[in-house]
Amino acid sequence: MFRGGWNAACVGDNVILTDGSGQGSCTVYTVYAMRAAPLFGEGPGGVTVIWAVTTPSAPFTLDPKAAVGSLGSGTPTNAITPDAFQLQNNEVAQMRFKVKMIDTSAGSGAHIDNFDLSAFNPGSTRAWGSKNVQAILNPRAQVGDPADAISLPLQDTNMGAPTAAAAIVGGFDDAVSVSTELMWYYQNVPNFVLKWNGAAATPAGLAVGLECSGYIYYIKPKASLPGMGAISGDIGGYAVSVPGGVDVRDIIPLQIAAPN
Repeated sequence: MFRGGWNAACVGDNVILTDGSGQGSCTVYTVYAMRAAPLFGEGPGGVTVIWAVTTPSAPFTLDPKAAVGSLGSGTPTNAITPDAFQLQNNEVAQMRFKVKMIDTSAGSGAHIDNFDLSAFNPGSTRAWGSKNVQAILNPRAQVGDPADAISLPLQDTNMGAPTAAAAIVGGFDDAVSVSTELMWYYQNVPNFVLKWNGAAATPAGLAVGLECSGYIYYIKPKASLPGMGAISGDIGGYAVSVPGGVDVRDIIPLQIAAPN
């Protein structure tokens, strides 16, 4: 199922969940089911609104953990951990992200490229970049839908298009989207911080949402085949008790946290 896409695993694959440190031990799981998530979010249009000056225009609604309030120039929000991204205890998410602006007045003059998005997982550990440098997602680098200068559509409207649309529009399989990819397990949801770089405070009526797309994997511990005992193995520095009948070379590591 989904073989040939950008999913990291498929039904029947054996996986371990790692934190990227190359240390400690891991359990071997099997992927017994998976689902595609074309647009993964709890809000209308699959958009999870993570920040607003006050309340976003209909049909959009704030995530329960969203940040609210005007942002001054160079001001970041507090860490945001969207409820929309909470999973069940046998689920692993693999998602790619885009930043989208909602402009109530549709004429505030706000520019989406003034927003920077940072991701952390777990806690305050940088999910993008290095230990010393925080990498950010800025909308100017993402593949547009077809132009991110255009606000998301409000009720009873369609999203506009520029006079000359880009040759490549939409989708999450481009080179930049690959670099936004995050994985998480169960309720270990990434934290996001949104920063405003405009010259003045954010205009009234602005909101920002996340569009994400990817896959949900359903996993369970892998058992040894009858009459075969587990053996010790090593995968990328992780000590693994490999169930009997499983080839250690066929186990796929899924990195669900950034190395600390």
